[in-house]
Amino acid sequence: MLKVETFNLHTTGDYMKYYPIVSKWWADWKFAQVHYTHLSTTGIIINSDLGYICAGWLYKTDSGMCHLGWFISNREKQDKALRKEAIELLLNSLEETAKTYGYGLIKISTSGNNICNKIENLGYFKEENVISFLKKI
Repeated sequence: MLKVETFNLHTTGDYMKYYPIVSKWWADWKFAQVHYTHLSTTGIIINSDLGYICAGWLYKTDSGMCHLGWFISNREKQDKALRKEAIELLLNSLEETAKTYGYGLIKISTSGNNICNKIENLGYFKEENVISFLKKI
């Protein structure tokens, strides 16, 4: 059974519990580590009887649009059906959270083909030829 857990890495208890999990996942996938101060206060992680599976963050804005991002999953979870179900639950949970904040538009940035397919299957429109830039300041 899958469970949704909401967390805020800017609080000590959640930082101590969840940051080591997502940090390990970034290392396992050979992704750059994201410092917790660069992550939103609204994170969601999906848990199962077998452990944590995937996580993502909702970024609030001062407009009618929010941003979902920094998706990451547990590389050790090999059950593809369970992972697919967990990622769909994560995306749906983030979307429902966005609705509770009153957002009418969601923007998602990601590069993984597998999650891109899942996002499109959930009714999101894919912007073609869009390039994202990041700069640490």
